[in-house]
Amino acid sequence: MTIKLFPALPLLIIFWAMQVSSVLLYSIPEKYKPWNIAGFIAATAIVIPSMFVLKEMYKIIPPAIAYGIGIGGAFLIAQLILALAFKSNFTMLQYAGIVIAAGGMMLVAIKI
Repeated sequence: MTIKLFPALPLLIIFWAMQVSSVLLYSIPEKYKPWNIAGFIAATAIVIPSMFVLKEMYKIIPPAIAYGIGIGGAFLIAQLILALAFKSNFTMLQYAGIVIAAGGMMLVAIKI
């Protein structure tokens, strides 16, 4: 069975943006302590509505596919953004892991 991912793509991008921004808002206050509570509240205010976006994706593509691509993609993008934000250096092996994980997500999205 082939999955048509294109109709869900706008929702997927919105979900990823919401998840990544909430991860940043959770993480940045750890470095800048005065923003701890404000960052937590703002991140929670973003992450809760993102679940409704994921729920809308369930109506377009199978839930297992939507969840895997949504959460997996958000994790990978968040790791890259956090590495840039906190100036962490990834090794080539870590970059290879990101590419392999992204490739696995693509395979899951294409075929069941």
